[in-house]
Amino acid sequence: TGVQTCALPIWPTFAEKSKKLLVNDKVAAVFGCWTSASRKAVLPVFEQYNGMLYYPTFYEGLEQSKNVIYTSQEATQQILWGLDWAAKEKGTKSYFLVGSDYIWPRTSMKIARKHVENFQKGKIVGEEYYPLGSTNFGSLMNKIKVQKPDCIFVAVVGGSNVAFYKALKAAGITGDKQLLLTLAVTTEFAVDADERTAFVQCFDLIERSTGHIALGHNVTRDQQAGGAYQSTSLITMGLGALALFLALAHRSTDLHTLQKRVLCVSSDVEILQFR
Repeated sequence: TGVQTCALPIWPTFAEKSKKLLVNDKVAAVFGCWTSASRKAVLPVFEQYNGMLYYPTFYEGLEQSKNVIYTSQEATQQILWGLDWAAKEKGTKSYFLVGSDYIWPRTSMKIARKHVENFQKGKIVGEEYYPLGSTNFGSLMNKIKVQKPDCIFVAVVGGSNVAFYKALKAAGITGDKQLLLTLAVTTEFAVDADERTAFVQCFDLIERSTGHIALGHNVTRDQQAGGAYQSTSLITMGLGALALFLALAHRSTDLHTLQKRVLCVSSDVEILQFR
């Protein structure tokens, strides 16, 4: 039996709702918390009551808990790989970092800055953050034009992306002039936003013919361009977490032990398939 709850974008409310699910509803597992801020808010609750949280989206890493199953890519599979690809394939040496103003983008950009400056010996020429839901990016476009970075490295989240990509297009900043590398937007989103501005995504991909999920760095650009793969959607990643839970549930009815969590992570069952 499933129990659905909504905490709205108020981080302390996530903790309250999680406690209710674990203590009152006695659920076997919780699927949710789409932002790192909400995940951080509920983590003490899951550890206190020994609950299981399936966190279904990419995150910044730097966290490990026996009470959380992280089912998507973390920094080394997305941020660092994306930056290394940009430097190797596009010769990028200067970067402008842009993100929404909360934990995931800020931590991601902190990781990116260290990698660029310490390992690539590159340069960060700008770094800007905007509150969730922001729609005014005019001043940002001016700063990007002045600095002329080789790469605009983006972690803008949610509805702000529509305004962000429209602002890029209006300012004449397109992917054919400088590399635009995004961590949080799929190709389908940009098309839906009526923005055909060329950009590169560093994101999970799903193979059209099999439904298998693949990390972006395991797929060639020719395969992507040929239509063999498409971006994973938010729904797909959520279903992946549920599929992982079901694979574990089929093996045992005891879902609350550390041993089962280890089994879950090391499972060789092919579960991430969506036909």
